[in-house]
Amino acid sequence: GGTILRICQAVVAPHLHGMGLGRRLVQSVYNFAAHADDVVEVTVENPCPAFVSLRDGIDYGIFRERIAEMVSPEGILSPDHADREKMIFLTEAAAMVFAGCLKIVPSQLVIAYEIWKLEGIIKRLPPGYEVPKDPEDISTRPYRLMVKKRLAREHADILTTMGKNKTKKQEFLVKKYANVYCHYLDLLRRRNHNPEIQITGKNDSIEGK
Repeated sequence: GGTILRICQAVVAPHLHGMGLGRRLVQSVYNFAAHADDVVEVTVENPCPAFVSLRDGIDYGIFRERIAEMVSPEGILSPDHADREKMIFLTEAAAMVFAGCLKIVPSQLVIAYEIWKLEGIIKRLPPGYEVPKDPEDISTRPYRLMVKKRLAREHADILTTMGKNKTKKQEFLVKKYANVYCHYLDLLRRRNHNPEIQITGKNDSIEGK
């Protein structure tokens, strides 16, 4: 048991937009939760796309700061999980334990983990090599399969309605993955202030992550 902090909305006056105040407001809630023993989780109620992006960025920052202490042969995450070259699927049990330590919801922990793995791929690119613009690029295949496995589990009910139509299922997952990939790259581009981390013709929708 414990207290769950639920953020309903964050309002910033129009003339103050673009100053990072929304991020600071939300970050202050996370900071409070981190030092409150009775708080077990911070969640957001029906966030709009812009707020989803804001929350994902903050959750990823928390994840990056804490992942090292969570990795050990007997720890929550194995060294293989910490190896950015190994696309190890994060089990639901591990996500729940790790998320509990960070006081974020398990689904957000998985998103942060996937962003972290993608950032590792980008950092390993040879000098002068562009970030893959095509979500289905062969260089990201192991990563793509890992994320699609999670998407297939999350959307199992929808996929079940498609029966034995493998083509329709594949098309559905390709679209969902493309949205996720574009969203993650955009988040990393803004986080690292790197305009090169982007793809052309991206779909701004992040529905159904």
